[in-house]
Amino acid sequence: MYVKKIVNTLKKRGLSDTLSVISDRLKYKRASVKYSNFVSEKDELYHFELTQTKGKDVLISICVPVYNPKPEHFNAMLESVLLQSYDNWQLCIADAGTEGYAQKEVERCNDERISYRKLEGNHGIAINTNMAVEMAKGEYVVLLDHDDILALDCLYEFKSAVNRGVDFIYADESSFYKDPRRPEITHFKGSFSFFNLLGNNYICHPVCFKKELFQNVGGFRKGFEGSQDHDLFIRMCQEAKTRVHIPKVLYYWRIHKSSVAYDIEAKPYCVESGIKAVREYTEKNKLEARVKETGPNPIYSVVYEPKKEYELIRDITDIEYVKAPYVIYAKKGVKISEEDRTYLAGVLSNEEAGVVAPLVSCKGKIQSAGLVVGSGRIFNACYGKRVSSRGYMHILEFTHNVTAVNSCVFAMRSSLIKKVGGFDETLSEQERVTDMCLRLREFGKASLIVPYVKAEYKLEKNVSISFLFAKKWKRKLSGKDKWLREEIYG
Repeated sequence: MYVKKIVNTLKKRGLSDTLSVISDRLKYKRASVKYSNFVSEKDELYHFELTQTKGKDVLISICVPVYNPKPEHFNAMLESVLLQSYDNWQLCIADAGTEGYAQKEVERCNDERISYRKLEGNHGIAINTNMAVEMAKGEYVVLLDHDDILALDCLYEFKSAVNRGVDFIYADESSFYKDPRRPEITHFKGSFSFFNLLGNNYICHPVCFKKELFQNVGGFRKGFEGSQDHDLFIRMCQEAKTRVHIPKVLYYWRIHKSSVAYDIEAKPYCVESGIKAVREYTEKNKLEARVKETGPNPIYSVVYEPKKEYELIRDITDIEYVKAPYVIYAKKGVKISEEDRTYLAGVLSNEEAGVVAPLVSCKGKIQSAGLVVGSGRIFNACYGKRVSSRGYMHILEFTHNVTAVNSCVFAMRSSLIKKVGGFDETLSEQERVTDMCLRLREFGKASLIVPYVKAEYKLEKNVSISFLFAKKWKRKLSGKDKWLREEIYG
């Protein structure tokens, strides 16, 4: 697999980019192994803590569509459910297979919590999963593939969130070949973001949601095979009142030759189905935007058409006097084309957008892909990477949430500046913008990086923090960044 991917990258992107891709991958691998080792050291403590359940006892139904998995893979899936530290679950298996192995293993388990249904023929992943959910007696549903593995504490963590009344929950996941304790890569996800979800199905596995929510949106839909999860999550997250991310690895996704985790070419129809789902969202929400594929993976760009005029300013003190609907600030010396300014302003046509910024680079190296704020410091994400980099989990290929943006260039709605009380003039220029991003989040407005928009400017990696800013945002600085993981983006 590695040799094939390296050869393909060499052909398409050249030696320098290939070496950069390998370097990044090794960095992500180290972070994954470090996390896995930490979890292994804590296994016994987890087992002790997680059996001490508190709060409402909730039945959680785990729904698994089955179609001729390898026996050892299916057994591993079963075992991961049977060993859950939270034991009030129902396992719903809808078997469309032809080999009969799954039924024999279920009978061997002899566990009344397992519900088994033999389907009359294979109706496809979407309909098969709907049939599994029909069997669910629990108020909440968890989706599980027939060859993947749940972490020991998966249901316990979901149950803890359920007790807080959450509608839709997701967590981090690791991909592996043979042993989940030796992950290939771990997907450390951020807080919920519709912008990220439109760019790709970053939620993926694992998810837990109210069965009622699933039914209200009509469940999985035929015609979206390959991206049926993406389509479902977009629709459910529009209806959900609360969406929560648990920053822990609770799911292990097995990589094999017929899975998307191995190679998108295994299911080339995924991309077409994903574009269809995202386009439907933009049309339903009356967003004037074009949806297009941006890579060999199911990654999409949503290019918004600007509806209003913008004014470009070069002095940030003029920002509150702008009369145009949109304002773009570009520090003196920042190079950004008129076309890119238009694209940047276009994103503001989405009312969820607060502050919008481009990818900033200098001499082919990224200077800023947003700011990482937390652990007592602030720094420019992806600093020093090649401008051609796709980023961690392809994040530099689609518009995505960040905690804050660099002050050298950004766009806002003029009305929004006034609504939140303007910029804090007691702070430095960068701190004013960071402060604005943090305050806008409290109004439900997103700070965004639009990587297909480029600006040229030289920056330093680290951002200085004054006493005033540190005092004002002490809690935010002392915690972890909710969007970008420090060891990945630093």
